[in-house]
Amino acid sequence: MHKDTAAMLALLAALSGGYAAPALAAQEQERVYERAFFAPLAPQTALEMIERLPGFTLQEADEDRGLGQGGTNVLINGRPITGKGEAATNQIAQIAAGNVVEIEILDGASLDIPGFSGLVANIITERAAWSGSVSWEPEFRQGSEPALGIGTLALSGSLGDVDLAFALDGVSVRRTFVGPESVADINGLVFEERDESLAIIGDQPEVSGSLAWERGNGHFFNAKASLSRLDLNREQISRSRALTARGFSGLNIGRFAQIETTANLDADYTLPAFGGELTLIAAASATQNEAATRVSVDDVFANALSRQGFEEDSTAFEGIVRFEQSWGSAGRSWQLAG
Repeated sequence: MHKDTAAMLALLAALSGGYAAPALAAQEQERVYERAFFAPLAPQTALEMIERLPGFTLQEADEDRGLGQGGTNVLINGRPITGKGEAATNQIAQIAAGNVVEIEILDGASLDIPGFSGLVANIITERAAWSGSVSWEPEFRQGSEPALGIGTLALSGSLGDVDLAFALDGVSVRRTFVGPESVADINGLVFEERDESLAIIGDQPEVSGSLAWERGNGHFFNAKASLSRLDLNREQISRSRALTARGFSGLNIGRFAQIETTANLDADYTLPAFGGELTLIAAASATQNEAATRVSVDDVFANALSRQGFEEDSTAFEGIVRFEQSWGSAGRSWQLAG
C-alpha cells in the first residue's frame, strides 16, 4: 500500500488505543489480570483486552525488527509473536476474549527471550470449543454516503493440539467535502474565488488466518496468511471565477483511482538446538498495484484547455528466509541471526 493511502485510511478508520501510566517500580510492574477484570468492559477479542490494560501501551510491530520477534511487546502463552508488520497485531485480534484465561504484565528484561525490555504482556489462553466475535461499526456523516463496511468477524478454536484462527476485517471510507475557497496575493488582495468539492470513497477488506502447533519437547510451528484488497477513488472538482486579470475562470477536475491487492504468507518452526532454541523462518509477500490519475481543465465555455493523465501498473514481491538461534538463562539472553 502506498504510504499516503495507508496514512489516510489509518486516520479515517475508527481506532482505539491504550494509555500510558507513570512508570512503576520494577517490583510493582509485574501483575496479573484475570478474565473477571475485563468483564465490565465486554471485550470481544484479546486485542481489545490488551488495549484496556491500565499502565500498558501496545507497541505496534516494527517492519525493521527480526521476523522471529515480530516487534511487539506481547507474548502468547509465553511465546513471542512471529511475523512482520501488522501480522502480529492481527494475530492478537484473532484470539476470542472467551479463550483468554489471564494476561500477565511482566518485566521484559527478566525474560530469557532476546529483544524484550520494558513491560511485556503475556496472554494466557486455553484450548476451548470454537468461538467467535463480530463487531460492526458503520459510520454516518452528514453530506457523505454511509460507510457500512467497517467491522471485524473473528473465529478461533482448536483441533486436537492445533490452534486455528480466522478473521475478516473491513475498513471503509466515505467522505464528501464542499466549500468555498479564495485565492489572494501576498498583499491579501483576492483575485480568484472557487467552489470546491472533494469526494473520497475507499474500501479495504482483508481475510487472514493463523495456525499454531505445539508438538511438545520444545517444538513449535506457526503459520499465518492474509489477503487484502484496497479499492480507492478520489474526485476533486473546482469551479473558479476570476475577480481580476490574474485570476482564472473555468473548471478543473481531478480524478484518482487505485486498486491494490496484497498477499502475505509466513511460517516458522522452533526446536531445541545447540543448547538453546533455533527458529527457522520463511516469509513471502506480493503486491499488485493499479492506479490512474486524470486531470482536466476547461474554460467557462467548456473548451478543453488541458488534459493530463498518469497510470501505474506494478507488481512487487519479497521473499525472506532466516534463522534465529537464541540462548537464555538467569535473566540473560543472546541471539544469533542470519
